[in-house]
Amino acid sequence: MLENMQEAINKLQEQMELLMKKVLFLLKKREATETSPEKDESEPIDIPKKDMGRWIFLVAQSHLGKDIAKRENELGCAESVCKILNLSGVKIENYISTMRLFDALEKDDRFYRQGVPILKTLPGDIIISPTGYGQGVGHVGIAGEEDKIFSNNSKTFVFDDHLTKQGWYDYFSKERNFPIFCFRWRA
Repeated sequence: MLENMQEAINKLQEQMELLMKKVLFLLKKREATETSPEKDESEPIDIPKKDMGRWIFLVAQSHLGKDIAKRENELGCAESVCKILNLSGVKIENYISTMRLFDALEKDDRFYRQGVPILKTLPGDIIISPTGYGQGVGHVGIAGEEDKIFSNNSKTFVFDDHLTKQGWYDYFSKERNFPIFCFRWRA
């Protein structure tokens, strides 16, 4: 019983450390944008590899309701996911094409393609149905908690949680014949 309690305490301490790093990151980011709104001058945060997927999720969650796709509004899903990854400390080119982002993730040793169905993704996983693989324009987002997916909303032009995992599957896979690829940070 004492071992279980110690494990719970250790887990809480790890979560508190991650939360504190997030707060420091957001404070540094706010200070950087107050001095230079167009450029993020904050220092990257050293997040343990095993926590990076959760960190990507937390950064994505903190940007819900914001217009983070500055080059593309209606079709800004790849741009917004790249922005979240870069803000998380995962340096990646700022792609505006889901097909190019997919190719980059396939070649990036920091991520691996999950062989799990979309409903089994974890917060911070990248879900992508790239253009060129189905009928019409593809989409990319970041798995949230429960059934949510964070992505650029083509109607409101903001990053939000308007999609669910089941909704993504029904629309992109069943209706439009897109494959669904899920990428996870390699811990």
